[in-house]
Amino acid sequence: NGQLNQKRQSAVGFNYFKWKTVGDAKVRDRHREIANKLTAYGRGIYRWDNPPLSSRGEPIIPGQDYQDRCSGIPVSDEQVAQNQKEGKVAKGVYR
Repeated sequence: NGQLNQKRQSAVGFNYFKWKTVGDAKVRDRHREIANKLTAYGRGIYRWDNPPLSSRGEPIIPGQDYQDRCSGIPVSDEQVAQNQKEGKVAKGVYR
């Protein structure tokens, strides 16, 4: 599901996504960290072509891990630019 979501969003022009968990006790610690991390694009926002790293140090997208219930919410280039303009980012942090 994660790869299909990535292809769909990228095909319509969304370069960024917000990592969204279901927010319950079953969420993996690393996925919670990813969702809450402040990046150069905003809180929990990443690029599809440069996703965050898993606990194994490998690039991962939402829904890719076994029984992963996380999802990638599309984020526009305009929203990322607004986050950067308002200082709601961590410069130099991409993953």
